Amino acid sequence: MITAIAPGKIILSGEHSVVYGQPALAIAINRYARASVIHHSIPATVVFDLFNLKHHKDTTIKALRRLKSRLSTDYHLFLRGERGIKDVLKLPHELSHFALSNFLERFNRFSDASIHLKTEKKTSIKNIYFN
Repeated sequence: MITAIAPGKIILSGEHSVVYGQPALAIAINRYARASVIHHSIPATVVFDLFNLKHHKDTTIKALRRLKSRLSTDYHLFLRGERGIKDVLKLPHELSHFALSNFLERFNRFSDASIHLKTEKKTSIKNIYFN
């Protein structure tokens, strides 16, 4: 299992100014997100268990590849002005599916991937390490 942990943040000032290369004032807060990648027993299957999106889905590697291809095509059409941005990502969880498919492709792991991706939120660091 691989786990990543990150604190939440509050942007006090300048949230939109960073788009233009200007500073913002942000602080970390005592709320944490944890993402874990766990080996899954069913070959060529990925399980998404995304707490914040209330999304739980088993999918095949083949379906993940098709989604990646569609999103890549739609994004390039958006860059050329032929599609609206809302037509690229139709559902919020698609970004997580796309990110994982890029990771698997980058490390040549599409053929043997059997993964359970789980995200959750915690209210303190103690809850993350000792539950």
